[in-house]
Amino acid sequence: MAWDGKRFDIPFIYLKHHSVEEAVNCNAFTPDDDVAAIIRRTMSSEELIKELAAVKMYKEACDFMAHCINPRVGVWWVYNCVKDLQLELEQANRQHQLTPEEKMQEEIKNKLKGWSDASALHKLREEEEAKAAAIAATMQKIAGNKIKDQDDPLQAVQQHFTLLNDSELAGPKTVIDQLENALAAFSPAEIAASRARLDKIYTNYEIENGINPLIQVKQIIEKELNPAPIPKDSGRIDQFYAGIKERIDEMESFINKTAAQHFPLKIPGLPKPKPSNSEDSPLAAVKRWILTPVNSNGILCRNAAHPKMHEPEGLCALSAYWSNSSLAPENEQAVHPPAGLAAKGLSNTLFRCCMDNGGSKAYSRRYHDYLQIGIDCITGILTWDKLWRTEKQSHAISSSCSEPVNSMEARHGFGRKSEASFPPRI
Repeated sequence: MAWDGKRFDIPFIYLKHHSVEEAVNCNAFTPDDDVAAIIRRTMSSEELIKELAAVKMYKEACDFMAHCINPRVGVWWVYNCVKDLQLELEQANRQHQLTPEEKMQEEIKNKLKGWSDASALHKLREEEEAKAAAIAATMQKIAGNKIKDQDDPLQAVQQHFTLLNDSELAGPKTVIDQLENALAAFSPAEIAASRARLDKIYTNYEIENGINPLIQVKQIIEKELNPAPIPKDSGRIDQFYAGIKERIDEMESFINKTAAQHFPLKIPGLPKPKPSNSEDSPLAAVKRWILTPVNSNGILCRNAAHPKMHEPEGLCALSAYWSNSSLAPENEQAVHPPAGLAAKGLSNTLFRCCMDNGGSKAYSRRYHDYLQIGIDCITGILTWDKLWRTEKQSHAISSSCSEPVNSMEARHGFGRKSEASFPPRI
């Protein structure tokens, strides 16, 4: 083991980018603020990985290692991490054996606990109710008895509304009194003649403009006096209903996934699902690519990854495909993968492994262990030629078959002739 969790004792010999600056410029590495604070000028990749590991930033160390490691060794690294996750899940299932029905019931029970928690939605509602109650209390205080406290900020508001109401009531009353006094000075005949002239004027105006002038004046006054409607806080409404919709979508996704998992469709003629150890499974395709990293094997990885695109095995196979020299070898002109694409595939594979909700390890513990596996790969301790040669020999001893089941051999390995010599750079 190259790393015991505290110190490193073997150099990193399978780096493609030997400095942080090279990983940033050539492989699209973008450090976050916490990592950027650690980086020094002319810092080597090995130094950054060691310092991140020393402060227990295991995820960050893995993400950077994915950007600086040799692509072929990087795929070998995440391949071993996926296998490690599978072994962890198998051991956990053996320790806690449940029937498919019991497993489904337990999974649904755990999901229901999360879905029944409406504390976030209740918090939004309580905040809005508290705001409404505060506004109602303020308005009641303004409309209530006279505020005598000179330090109360609402006293000035109450006085303003009192004076405003008095003036609004006094103004129209004065105008009406003046009109009544003026009309009393005229005889009834004069008033009737004036009213007839006004009616004629109103009729002509309505013919020309399509509206009675008195109604038009009334509409103008109402428009000026009526306040504009207060806009609703649509952000809060959207936030509340977005939380409900997210939960509904999560339920539908879980129901569809659970139904497909426990009650698969059995329609005659449909192809049977491939077992995980079959020759065209994602990990088998990855193994083929590791042994012979040519573009044609990368295409096989892409095809094998399609059914398990969002699972660790599928992401691992995509990482191998993205490590090709050309993403479309059938074209005359090579289609080179964008800088950082393969590294992003390695990082996402590790993240998906760490986020798996089965097994016995916690998220941080998995990243710690996967970093340890990565260091063993990048230092040349864990190699495919040595591991698969050992597996083949053990299988040949334990099996009575004349030919091993897995016929792929590590003919294109790390190139070592002895255990003592270090492998050359790839």
